[in-house]
Amino acid sequence: MISSPSLATRASSLGLVLLGLVGTSGPGLAQLTLTTDGISRGFQITTFASGFSFNTGQIGPLGIAYRTDGKVLVTDFDSFNAGSTIYVLPSHAGGQTSPFPGAVHYTYGDASGLAQIQVGSTWKYFLGQQVAGKIVEIDSDGNYLADVVTGMNAPTGMAPYPPSAAVGPLTGHMFVTDGLNNIWNVDPFGIPGGTPGTNVTAFKLAAGVGADGLSFSPDGSIVYVAFVVDNVVRAYDTSTSNLLWTSPFIGGGPDGTAIGLGTLTGYIYVNCNNGEVWELGVPGGPHAGAAPLKIAHNGSRGDFIAVDPNIWSGGAFPSLLLTQTDRIMRMDPPGGGWFGPPTSSPDPVLCLTCFPRLCEPGSGGVIGCPCSNPPGGPARGCNNHGTETGGATLDGSGTPSLTTDNVTLNARDENASALTVFWTGNNLIAPPGVLHGAGVRCVSGLHRLYSGSASSGAITRPRITDPSVSARSAAVGAPISAGETRYYFTIYRDPQAATPCANTASTINMSNAVSAMWTP
Repeated sequence: MISSPSLATRASSLGLVLLGLVGTSGPGLAQLTLTTDGISRGFQITTFASGFSFNTGQIGPLGIAYRTDGKVLVTDFDSFNAGSTIYVLPSHAGGQTSPFPGAVHYTYGDASGLAQIQVGSTWKYFLGQQVAGKIVEIDSDGNYLADVVTGMNAPTGMAPYPPSAAVGPLTGHMFVTDGLNNIWNVDPFGIPGGTPGTNVTAFKLAAGVGADGLSFSPDGSIVYVAFVVDNVVRAYDTSTSNLLWTSPFIGGGPDGTAIGLGTLTGYIYVNCNNGEVWELGVPGGPHAGAAPLKIAHNGSRGDFIAVDPNIWSGGAFPSLLLTQTDRIMRMDPPGGGWFGPPTSSPDPVLCLTCFPRLCEPGSGGVIGCPCSNPPGGPARGCNNHGTETGGATLDGSGTPSLTTDNVTLNARDENASALTVFWTGNNLIAPPGVLHGAGVRCVSGLHRLYSGSASSGAITRPRITDPSVSARSAAVGAPISAGETRYYFTIYRDPQAATPCANTASTINMSNAVSAMWTP
């Protein structure tokens, strides 16, 4: 987002190409594409949502937040016209096009950045208003609830403090940049309507020119801040506010930022106003000192970055959502890589109809994989041999109700055409789990539900011709009673696992597990 005192001056000083079009959905606007380097690195780019209209002075979609029903909030920033809009997109799936159902016109002024913080089992949503100089709390529909901060000059980037850091004085806080190039530490649960000095304290004043999008290292020790006008990213120690690092010069206005994880550890990703996306090596990691690499270009205008949560959305995940002038693009990571931290949740499965994921080898106290084949990311089983997909993921969705059972089990990233068996179990083997073939199993009291061959590594059961999960469970001698929790996972052929496992019997692998509590 732009960040100098006057909105009109900001747009001019950053050389923004607003095209002078009014009420245009922008079908002719340039579309973000991968560079040769981005392709060789294994990234993929698709369209998440398109058809956002824009006027002169309207930057386009900016803030993105996630609801527990699987819907997605998106702000459409318009500083010079009648106000901004908060759209409620129906899902995390790609290819969504305006008009979006459930649009809310935000009547309290302008709507720019969004941040969300988990409080118990619920989420609190916060909206930056650049023109009004406020941060306000909103509900999950975009309705105003209360002022959190007033009198701030154009709050711009907002990032919740990550949960993987130990509980301490920053837990539940947000860091916010403003139009005077300051970085603030905001306690959104402090004094309502506070001004700097109450629930807002200075983290770094006059940090540079064009302070904008922020992101934290996973452990919370470092905050990375993009500076649009200075054309750099700077890293600060969150405990001392000391400057730790300044990136090489990146022309084009670096704006949104996100951290790489897994095989992308040691990189930070930057969305730029000139329609480019860069990969930068950060200090202390395996790619420190690496030259900046342009991985995407030809975009219309890059702004904030949002990390899509750990929800199946058609590609690898968590993926990046990159805002542009009239659309939002999705960048999927290469195998074994992902991005974060996406929200203030350590396991951001934000869908009430999604089943909790369990038995992730090497995580949460579960034992590691037996054959030097750790999973390539979250929510996976042990990596496959030969195909190296990163490990299989099982997701469950639908309503686990005995009267309205529409539960679906979806496995992906198995071997291409692997023979697959879906299993259910009555009991969860507490961590650490047990070794099983080339994988780890955490479920016992087993019954076989469905089988079939995967296609391109994916298989879904039940099909339209199959009995429902509850009916099939009864048929195999495992009837479900209301109030019971059942566990599900897949076992599939992984024939090349025998050699690295040094065991000729180790020709199978398995996904993670999911659970469902059944209602009447």
